[in-house]
Amino acid sequence: MKNDTINPQLEFHKNSTGEATEGFLSEEKFNGILFFLKEPNSGGEPSDVFWLKKVIYNEGNYLSSLTNKEDKIAATKYPNLLKKCLKQIEINEEELKYCAYMNLHPNFGEKNISDDYKDMLSNFNKNSGQWQLIEKLRPRVIFTSIDIYKKIQAILNINPNDQIDGIKYKGEILPCFEGIIRNKLCKVYAIYHPSARKSIIY
Repeated sequence: MKNDTINPQLEFHKNSTGEATEGFLSEEKFNGILFFLKEPNSGGEPSDVFWLKKVIYNEGNYLSSLTNKEDKIAATKYPNLLKKCLKQIEINEEELKYCAYMNLHPNFGEKNISDDYKDMLSNFNKNSGQWQLIEKLRPRVIFTSIDIYKKIQAILNINPNDQIDGIKYKGEILPCFEGIIRNKLCKVYAIYHPSARKSIIY
């Protein structure tokens, strides 16, 4: 797979000590694939770790440190479902570690969707900071939640009728479309959040 150059100047969300809590999953290369989801599940507290990266690379023997059953399930289920998204578009699941990952509302999250996320979604447009970051990233593929997917459609002036079949779930196929982001063709796929019960991909 063709790889893009990692741009170290991109300002992904950072914690209070200046460490990124999202962004490139590898410091070696970026394969042009972005997972753009809603918000971190941080229990209402500020997001302070790059959770997906810790899980994928088992940083600091992270997986062995998990004692809560729900945390263990999430640490297995979440990356596995992202890998299945890649597999459905005929990309090797090992490419997950070379993807980028970010949230529309990166500051914090709750068990249910936060009011802050709802506000950011409502106001998400071509002038939003997260969209400007995506323009600089120039991905060739974006996997995103259905509500954000519709917002990106509007930003790129995509007719909802110009959709094709995308990721397949049990009994359902979610849509995708192609658009241009800073003179580069990008395919955008709607997905269910990996924690959703509908996240069983065939």
